[in-house]
Amino acid sequence: MTQIVHHHLADAAQRLAHGIWNMVCTTAVAVPDTLATWQERSETRAALRDLDDRLLRDMGISRAAAGEEARRPFWKA
Repeated sequence: MTQIVHHHLADAAQRLAHGIWNMVCTTAVAVPDTLATWQERSETRAALRDLDDRLLRDMGISRAAAGEEARRPFWKA
């Protein structure tokens, strides 16, 4: 009986370790991706803010809409 309990505990520990490892790996990939997305969003919004009225008109974006988008925080999609 003790061996059965020990085996189940060992299996549970192995599953837990595997789950933790998967979470660490997922986070290790997700964090750099998120930071890159935030950086791109920040740069894009700054570029939008700096466009002249003619370019905004060509794109069909009003100055007000461009300003509103440019003021959005980088972490918000």
